[in-house]
Parts: sequence; structure tokens; C-alpha cells
Amino acid sequence: MVAPTLSQIEELIGHLSYQEQLWLLERLAQRLRRALPPSPPALQHQPALLSDDPVAQAELRASGDRLLREAEAQRAQTVRAWDEAMAAMGISGQPIGAKALRQMMIAEGINPEDSEFSRGIIEMREE
Repeated sequence: MVAPTLSQIEELIGHLSYQEQLWLLERLAQRLRRALPPSPPALQHQPALLSDDPVAQAELRASGDRLLREAEAQRAQTVRAWDEAMAAMGISGQPIGAKALRQMMIAEGINPEDSEFSRGIIEMREE
């Protein structure tokens, strides 16, 4: 028996229904995945910056430089907006850690193990 050429196989596939072609395509993809040697996880999604393509490296560097410049230019505006939002919510002072917050809650008679706050959120969702 003579092996069919790729063009003959393509012609035969053309006679299949859409569903049959899709099934065949999925089977071929599975076969190809099994045939490939596994690559290390770090190399599966290798960023272009790590590639040998100097054009891709230059584009990424330029894009990164531009983003850093824009972030620095907007820093004052961002800080001001944050400060205004905190003031509008009545939040002032330095942040405290979780342990200190827990101690403050206990001192105020709030049981941190209670799900009082969660229940309130759930009740608001159900309204």
C-alpha cells in the first residue's frame, strides 16, 4: 500500500463534516503534545527579553522605560488622590499591623473570631 501524500490527506479531510474535522484536529494536537519532550516550566513562557531577538529586547526596554517615566510623572497626582480618598473616608495616621488591630478590637469588646462583619456584608448582598 502506498502512503497517501499530504495533499491527498488534506483532500480527504475536506470531505469530513465540521465536527469530524474538529475531532481530528483535537486528536492530532493531543498526539503532538505527547510527542514533545517536556520543557522546564521556566522556559515554557519565556519572555522576549530573555530571547535572542534584539528587536524584541529593544521594544521591551523602550516600553518599560516609557512606563517608568509615566509612573514617575503621575506619582504626585496619585499620592494626592490617595490622600484625598483617605481623608474623605476619615482615615488618618499610620497603618497598624494585624496583631495591633486584633488587640484594639478585643479592647473595644469585639470578638475577632466572630463573623459579625462577614454577616453584615452577606446581608447587604442579599438586599
